[in-house]
Amino acid sequence: MGAKKRVKQWTMAGAARAARDARVATVKYLADSEIAVKVQVGNLARAYQVKLQAFGGNQFSAMLSLFGGMGYPRSPSDWRSAAEMVLADETRNLAQAQLYVLSPQMCDVVIAAAQSLTIDDLYLINETDLPTPTGLIMLPEPILTRSVDSNLSDLRAFTWTTPASAFHGSRKQQRVLEYPAARVSRYHATHGPVQPARFRELQDYARALGHPAATAAAGFGPHLRVPGRSQREQPRHVGAPGGRGPRAWRAAARSGWPTGG
Repeated sequence: MGAKKRVKQWTMAGAARAARDARVATVKYLADSEIAVKVQVGNLARAYQVKLQAFGGNQFSAMLSLFGGMGYPRSPSDWRSAAEMVLADETRNLAQAQLYVLSPQMCDVVIAAAQSLTIDDLYLINETDLPTPTGLIMLPEPILTRSVDSNLSDLRAFTWTTPASAFHGSRKQQRVLEYPAARVSRYHATHGPVQPARFRELQDYARALGHPAATAAAGFGPHLRVPGRSQREQPRHVGAPGGRGPRAWRAAARSGWPTGG
């Protein structure tokens, strides 16, 4: 009989070394790769379509939810500008974040605890619950999850950044309100178990251009988590000065560029 394949044991030192290498590779990928821009353009366009459907075709509400939900008080002029803006911020946040690694045993505990949480529990979270103002957590292995569009994804890492602000419309969408928040981004495993046809085509395209995707976590979706009930109930009204008011958002929505990829 053939020899059994040895399973590499998880160690804290090995995980920390792999996490550092993964961060370096991913920062370089996000900062220098044209493929990263194309991927982010596609991600934003698809996210916009999901939000447009959720808001019954209301472009103003969809754009405000997409960009305001990521912490941007203004809507960019086109998809590429939007992608470059998001990538620049994410590259900086990833490079500066405090690095954490999660052991397999603790990862199991966290997953079990997360499954017991409710929406009301999330409202109790505030900035004092974060161990550091910024952070990057590398998981010991990809975790399969299902996104809001019912697609499977394999999560490999998370980042958070504070302080941050989220911008949301008032109940009647007549005002833009600013809430204190934490920016949270998720990273997928490049060589994880979930590799749809579109992903494999992109990998082939990247290799053909000589710009292979990062060997570790790549492809993210930043969003803002508004912490605490008391903070949610006391938002700051953001008026028209500086292009932050509803007029600026409505004008951007009327421009038509978000409806395509």
